[in-house]
Amino acid sequence: RIFADDFDISKTKAHDYFSELALLIMPDRDFGDFNQAIMDLGANICKPKNPSCDICPVHADCLAFQLGKTADFPVKTKKIKPEDMNLIYYFVRYENSFLIKQRDDSSIWKKLYDFPDKINDFLEKSIIKEEEISHKLTHKNLNIKIYSITLSDSTLFQTFRKENNLEILDLKDFDQKSFPKPLEKFIKSLNLHRHH
Repeated sequence: RIFADDFDISKTKAHDYFSELALLIMPDRDFGDFNQAIMDLGANICKPKNPSCDICPVHADCLAFQLGKTADFPVKTKKIKPEDMNLIYYFVRYENSFLIKQRDDSSIWKKLYDFPDKINDFLEKSIIKEEEISHKLTHKNLNIKIYSITLSDSTLFQTFRKENNLEILDLKDFDQKSFPKPLEKFIKSLNLHRHH
């Protein structure tokens, strides 16, 4: 408040930043007394909420007080509560190949590859396994369901690919495309089982 400084105190660099600022007003001697006085001031008078400016010994030098903006300091942004997001994928495979699509620019994982997110009724009957994955992003908690479908008919596999404008990728070549972390992990686990 003394400097009316709007540096966000919730940021990781805040401690270093304000330590440097404190050096500007630090006396040449009696550091211990100065530190104690600052702590007492912060605990009893210049509190984060409802400061007692009328009895503050330094209000004449306080820029926030002079500007009438003591309530605006210290600046501390609220943490954004991550929102839950549900994703459903279909891992459609024929032998060692599977189907993928590239994500667009909207939402998360821009331009990365993922699996189809819709199937037709016929393929729905072929679901053999369901896997649930939880993954945390900065502002989102992802709940991902992956339904595995293994086809023995290559024509069906190709038809579904063409109808949905998908690409084919071999399991062993999956690292040639960029996948979001949770999907990459899923494919790696399949590759491990394949080699056993």
